[in-house]
Amino acid sequence: GNAINISWTKSGNITSYELQYTTDDGLNWTPLSYIPPITSTSYSWTTPSSINSTKCRVKILGYYNGANVNDISASTFTIKPPIGSVQLVAPNGGETVIAGNAINISWTKSGNITSYELQYTTDDGLNWTPLSYIPPITSTTYSWTTPSNINSTKCRVKILGYYNGANVNDASTGTFTISAAPVIGS
Repeated sequence: GNAINISWTKSGNITSYELQYTTDDGLNWTPLSYIPPITSTSYSWTTPSSINSTKCRVKILGYYNGANVNDISASTFTIKPPIGSVQLVAPNGGETVIAGNAINISWTKSGNITSYELQYTTDDGLNWTPLSYIPPITSTTYSWTTPSNINSTKCRVKILGYYNGANVNDASTGTFTISAAPVIGS
């Protein structure tokens, strides 16, 4: 999850606190597992990675002799699950393929990624060209038939993972070669 700083002020004879959160604008409250010490007036809360809500609030309860006072966030806020990550496994540098032939692209993924995009470069990352293939979210490999007109030692592949309008990406660590097909003839 993401870190959210919760802060409050205190006065009076409060002897203990409890922090709670809601994801439905206060209909249901869930205690945080953290109980702040009485000297504290802030807490950095790492949100659960499963929360996806625009109706979040935090509540602090202060206790003294069995009675309590509380305060709630003045307005709602949004918590989105983290996007996750992608890591390109291959080609990762040093490979050679003849233009027009296939090379296997493979990657790993974690988190909440809902779609991918594959790109390649022939100039070591200055310009990227999307592959026309969009892999299904369940896939982590693709056999790419390289364009027949490429002749470069500065090729790389990039995988982009998307979720909720954000993206993460990873590219080949080193360059690989796509060499021109040999000409057969006299």
